[in-house]
Parts: sequence; C-alpha cells; structure tokens
Amino acid sequence: MWSRTSGPKQIMELVPKVFSPVEQAQLAALADAEKLDRALSLWTLKESYIKARGLGLLVPLDEFSFVFGGAEGIRLEIDPRLAMRLGAGVFASSITLGIGLR
Repeated sequence: MWSRTSGPKQIMELVPKVFSPVEQAQLAALADAEKLDRALSLWTLKESYIKARGLGLLVPLDEFSFVFGGAEGIRLEIDPRLAMRLGAGVFASSITLGIGLR
C-alpha cells in the first residue's frame, strides 16, 4: 500500500527490477536528494511509452532506457534483443524525445 512515508522506499526497491542497467547507473550517479525524482520520472516515462505503444507489460521494462543528459535531453534506447523479439519495425533503436518534466 502506498503512503507518503513508505512510497519512496517502495519505488527505490523496484529499481533493480524495472529499470535498465543504463538507468540504474544514471540513478546511482545522482545525489541522494535527486534519486527519487528521477526514479518517478523514469517510471512515468516507461509507463507512458508502453501504453502509447499498446503493448503494456508485454514489453520488459528493463529492456529499454530513457537516458537523461547532454544536448539531446532525454533519449529512448531500445535493447536490440527486445526489438528482434517483438518484430522488426516495431521499435526504433534510439529516439530523441522532446518532452518537458517538472
């Protein structure tokens, strides 16, 4: 059950299960005060992406990454194995997103 006190801990416990190795490394590099906000942003992006694609949890959440930083902003990277399993043309291997997060 989500609560203001237990919710952040629960989200951070999900990191190894739902975030890609790239996302986990980026989270680890952040200051502690920034980690929860980034984890929530990643979760929101992942949830929105799989819903928009209409595939839901058929897509393993740890096999695609939202990479933050640089001049590109936020970039979506798809594990090539995921693209192959779901069929050619379903996913691009890298997409630059123009989105704003607060």
